[in-house]
Amino acid sequence: MRSSMNKAIGVLLVISAFVAGIAQAISIQSSVKDGDRLSGVVEIRVTVESQSTVNQVEFYVNGELRGTDASTPYTIKLDTVLEKEGPLSIEVGVYTASGDSKKFKISAVVDNGVSKGAEFHYQNALKFLQVSKWEEAIQACRIALKADETHYGARLAMARSYLGMDVYDEAQKWAEDAYLTKETPEAAELLSAIHVDRAFGIVSRSGERGEAMKEIANAFKASIAQKVAAIDLRIKALGPVTDANRLQHADLLIQKNDYSAARRLLKEKYNQYEPDLALANRLIYAAMRSGRMSEAWEVSLAVSKYGAPDAVTSALMAAGHAYYRRFDDAANQLKEGVFSDPDSPTLMTASAFVALRKGDRGAVQSQLASMLQKSVTNPAVYYYLAILQFSLGQYMESRDNLRNAIVQNPLLYDCYVQRGYEALTLAESAVGDLAKDKPVLLDQAKEFMEVALAAKPDSAEALNGLALVMLNLGKYDEAVRYADAASKAGPEYPWAFYTLSCALDRVRKTVEAQNAMNMAAKLDRDFLEGRGIPILKEAWTYTARNARLPALSL
Repeated sequence: MRSSMNKAIGVLLVISAFVAGIAQAISIQSSVKDGDRLSGVVEIRVTVESQSTVNQVEFYVNGELRGTDASTPYTIKLDTVLEKEGPLSIEVGVYTASGDSKKFKISAVVDNGVSKGAEFHYQNALKFLQVSKWEEAIQACRIALKADETHYGARLAMARSYLGMDVYDEAQKWAEDAYLTKETPEAAELLSAIHVDRAFGIVSRSGERGEAMKEIANAFKASIAQKVAAIDLRIKALGPVTDANRLQHADLLIQKNDYSAARRLLKEKYNQYEPDLALANRLIYAAMRSGRMSEAWEVSLAVSKYGAPDAVTSALMAAGHAYYRRFDDAANQLKEGVFSDPDSPTLMTASAFVALRKGDRGAVQSQLASMLQKSVTNPAVYYYLAILQFSLGQYMESRDNLRNAIVQNPLLYDCYVQRGYEALTLAESAVGDLAKDKPVLLDQAKEFMEVALAAKPDSAEALNGLALVMLNLGKYDEAVRYADAASKAGPEYPWAFYTLSCALDRVRKTVEAQNAMNMAAKLDRDFLEGRGIPILKEAWTYTARNARLPALSL
């Protein structure tokens, strides 16, 4: 009996050893099959059937280990743009807990169409950009650059794609790469746009406080620098000034906020007795924007007397009348302009300025609504809309429209001045429990005024705004320095001298303060004649009501 049992046990042991020696069956299925043509980024997905637990799956491409995965489904992403065009060997190795393994080979083909050339794929990228398919555009650009690594357009399109995805670092890297490849206005403009979007991205994430505010200001300044670089490249491309390109040069200088240079260029050919209308209108606007209101007025009168004023001339004259609070004359000029060209953007933005200067919110709102209905959406429209909305307490809507204006034109320094004014307005009302916010608001005002100076280094409005910030902070010597600079930048602006008078009084320079007050009163007899040296609140209130220049669409 015992002998029979021992024999049975022996047989079982032999069978167990035999079974243990047999490899377990492993079945492998892959999403990529033999003969597949691969392009772009491909996910290789593998499923495994095995009686034993799968410990790991390894993926080899052309004999090189590219990745491992230990959980089902087993996957790896293969970027075929990085591979050589043509045959591609993929090998999958499976390893189980029982020590078994199996390898599975696939023969595929990389076919990104590189042979079609860089331009073909660049054009595809542009089509994807038009419909906001950012990732597809990036892939098309990558293939274009594989065909020609020096392709300028593909680098620029890559930057635009990343900008569309709000990936600012990559967008900036590719745009700078494009700019280094070829210094063009388009590349500089794109870099400017990237910095603007970066600034507003910081606003959305972190608000406008402390270090975040400094980052925002630096991003705006970088955007401004690139916009200026783009304009300088366009000026350079025009070549020396000639009679044929003089107006083009002047327009670019006006865009750059270099109004003094534009004035000099235009005055070389200006003849008051036979005024060229296109030249004269630009001269009027450049004089207005450079603080030479009397010069602007003289040219306007000469055009009226010796020339043939058009809607633009009427718009400019209406804005000039409004600046001096001659609202009936401004209204008459607007009517004359309507007869010439009711759809003139210059006339429509001038109407908004006149209504704003008059304090007629209803008229401002009506005019802006009419412009938006006519699809007139230039930066000046959004700027005036932002001012109106802030006055109505619609703070978020106001900021959204300032953003719309800045995105279109980062050099519209009036927008940054307006943000500074908004911060000063809120700081003025920060009392009681809100007093803790005043330092933050003054810091915002300071940063935005400095950004405005980056856009227009001789901006009297920004210099005056900085003087008011310093007065609020009790930094009176700095207030005097900024206010004095504002009065020199805008020798015909009463608000600059009014603020200067306040600042000089704070440092106990009474005689100089009175002289500044006298100059302010001379420039604005209606409001300031007979008044004494202002306190800070009076200086700020007068600035808030009067220190805006016409921002018009020429």
